[in-house]
Amino acid sequence: MHITEINAPFTIVERIPLPKYEYTEAEMFPDIRFSFSCKGCGTPVDVVLKPFQAGQPLDYLLEKGFVSEEMVINHNVAKPAMRSQKHLGTFVLFNMSAVSFILACDACPAKYWFVSGCGEVQPGRVLCHLSGIWYIALDTTS
Repeated sequence: MHITEINAPFTIVERIPLPKYEYTEAEMFPDIRFSFSCKGCGTPVDVVLKPFQAGQPLDYLLEKGFVSEEMVINHNVAKPAMRSQKHLGTFVLFNMSAVSFILACDACPAKYWFVSGCGEVQPGRVLCHLSGIWYIALDTTS
């Protein structure tokens, strides 16, 4: 599994269940690791996430037209930012900026959308919240 770029809108096919969605500072360093089976080919997939080092703001995919605000809301990817949170972006995860990236299977063309938010939620309390991983289908008609 590797991080990749996309050049087209996509639709969500299925959410991949994760073993855990929230990690404390002690649990997230040096990295967060979990596994799942690829929906395209069944290959075991190992994901290694280095908090604060991966992803683009969720707004990037919105600005490119690759996702819609409705998709983000309807699939519980992130919540709309309140007026006082607008500096974090259009959407937030537990008062943290929502960042995302696209993962590609090494054994087949399957793609996954990963969304998370990491930050200091209270003074001295750092969390990483994994919103989820979604198996996606690229819109090849665009």
